[in-house]
Amino acid sequence: MKYKFLIVLFFLLSNCQASKNNFVYESNGFAGNLIDLGIKENSEVFQVALNKKIPSKNIKITNLSNNKSIIISNIIFKKIESEYSIFLNNKAFSDLSLDSNLPYVRIETVKANPKFIAKTAKEFKEEKKVSNVSKVSSVGVISLNSKNKSNLVKNNKNIYLKYGSFYYKSYAVSLKNNLRNILKFNQISVEGKGKSFNVLIGPLKMSQYKQVYNLLKKTNYDSYDIIVK
Repeated sequence: MKYKFLIVLFFLLSNCQASKNNFVYESNGFAGNLIDLGIKENSEVFQVALNKKIPSKNIKITNLSNNKSIIISNIIFKKIESEYSIFLNNKAFSDLSLDSNLPYVRIETVKANPKFIAKTAKEFKEEKKVSNVSKVSSVGVISLNSKNKSNLVKNNKNIYLKYGSFYYKSYAVSLKNNLRNILKFNQISVEGKGKSFNVLIGPLKMSQYKQVYNLLKKTNYDSYDIIVK
């Protein structure tokens, strides 16, 4: 009986350790410049700053415009309130060939694999999650009508913010109306059918997204997915 107990205990501990080692974090967002945080850059290695700690020593950053990826183990954790999900040094920006006008990336935790560093990655499946939206009150007006012509010439893709999916269309419509009251922006729509509906804000350019981010963050409407197309 004693041996059976020890075997069960060993099995449970092994599972807990495996679960910790196999921790998976995946998120899409925009990359900012590390130098803007006042952090000294090392031009010899890849550096990254994240605003929350994750139980992994290595993360993979993928440029979603060209699928180039790098593995970074030099991670700085710093509490950052920003429209950027991650901050990279110039070496990482350069190796990923990121466009500063639309630095759209995927962030993933991975196991150490030195052979993968600076290699080109394949496409990965899009993350799917259901967003939780909080009740808020109306806030100030922002202008979303200005367009930067140079950005339009360089990159014709747009940013969309997606909430959902919702089982009832009435919930999606209610959210759409609340967002319009907050942003004073009419390009907010409900898409879907049956029992799956999403709310989309967009199209937006990067300069517009920064304004929208700040308002949505203040009003607890920041549980959205970022889509670039």
